[in-house]
Amino acid sequence: MIIDMTIIIVTHNSSQYISECLNTIAPYNNKDINIIIVDNASTDITLEIIKTKFPSITLIQNLKNIGFAAAVNQAAYQSKSDYLLILNPDTRLESKYFEKLQKFIEQKPDLSICGFQLISTKGEDLPSCWKTPTLKTLCFEMFLPHKISLKLVTESSNKLSEIDAVSGACMLIRRETFEKLGGFDDRFFMYVEDLDFCLRARKTGYQVFINPDIKVVHHVAKSSWQDMQGFFFNIYTSKFYFLRKHYSTVKVGLAFILIIIGLKLRIVTYFIAGVLLFNTKLLRLSKYHIFVLKKIITRTHFI
Repeated sequence: MIIDMTIIIVTHNSSQYISECLNTIAPYNNKDINIIIVDNASTDITLEIIKTKFPSITLIQNLKNIGFAAAVNQAAYQSKSDYLLILNPDTRLESKYFEKLQKFIEQKPDLSICGFQLISTKGEDLPSCWKTPTLKTLCFEMFLPHKISLKLVTESSNKLSEIDAVSGACMLIRRETFEKLGGFDDRFFMYVEDLDFCLRARKTGYQVFINPDIKVVHHVAKSSWQDMQGFFFNIYTSKFYFLRKHYSTVKVGLAFILIIIGLKLRIVTYFIAGVLLFNTKLLRLSKYHIFVLKKIITRTHFI
């Protein structure tokens, strides 16, 4: 193996999947491929698993959860590798992943950023590349059912293609590109930092690719489901911050209004459906969105 690469994994209460993830990459932890795990103050047995089963892997322990983007930057600037592979702890690399990746890099030596085809544990294709967030995509996500909006805000390809953005669940970045862009924007606590990075890269002149021939198994959003209130709050605030960062004041104002209206509609819809269908899950979703709405309205920096 001759890829000079650092694999960066950020964990936070990831004990359910971290062993499966590391079992697929630990054998490659050598002079060419270095694995760095940044743990954001896990309170479960994540640290015990890493220390006991994978003692040769570099582990950085944070005393508090500093967020995904900041943790990636923390690891990236401790490495010297030519390439960085950002990898979620709830993923599993397919057999011969590194062999395929090495061949791909040799064929495309000028590669800056690339994502790969995420698949479910059943082998089904999952969203792996995304359209750049806009007011239009925000409308889709706020006012349409998730299964419909997802198709409208994602892209797909059955061959190597240049696209807007790739998922940070498994994202290959050339170090030169990462450093020139100043790494991830750590004002994104979690979510959308990958879309922001890809947009900044394209504005700088770099290309973003998806390679669907290389596959990665992803247990979708398993880490997020541990804290659904936090998940919804982080996803909405991150999307809003993205728009505030890249668009005009008028569009940002419209985005804020759309989010508030969308949240209120979801609260009412989930509550009525939950009551009529005696569905506690829908009632919880209504409660989560009430929490998010209150947080958004009271956080002045959000506006």
